[in-house]
Amino acid sequence: MKKIALIGILMILFFPIFALAQENVLGSIDQATVVAILAAFGIGVLGITEVLKSILKVSTWSDFARAAAGYVISLVVSAACTAYVLLTSSKWALGSFILYTIVVWAEANGIFKAVSGIVKKHA
Repeated sequence: MKKIALIGILMILFFPIFALAQENVLGSIDQATVVAILAAFGIGVLGITEVLKSILKVSTWSDFARAAAGYVISLVVSAACTAYVLLTSSKWALGSFILYTIVVWAEANGIFKAVSGIVKKHA
């Protein structure tokens, strides 16, 4: 039962990434905005995520909990940084927020590069 739930969760998380990895969808994403979000607050999404993981002492948790917490913390940080950059640059729209949050989260976790590489390889 746990394996089925895990597969379901992974499919829900990765489906938007496969959709975003298509070339025609990426044309609407401003790469400068993605870079600004990834570098938010000077230390970036990865730095903020690592600081929060150390504060919460995630390294002492079990393997599954540690992995899940890493992705959840990264998603929350990605959403917060995305909201900050979009609000300060006057580009706020709910669709943009969702799209950029998914792209930044995937990029910060290395998922976007892996999926886009797979898509290009099989295209």
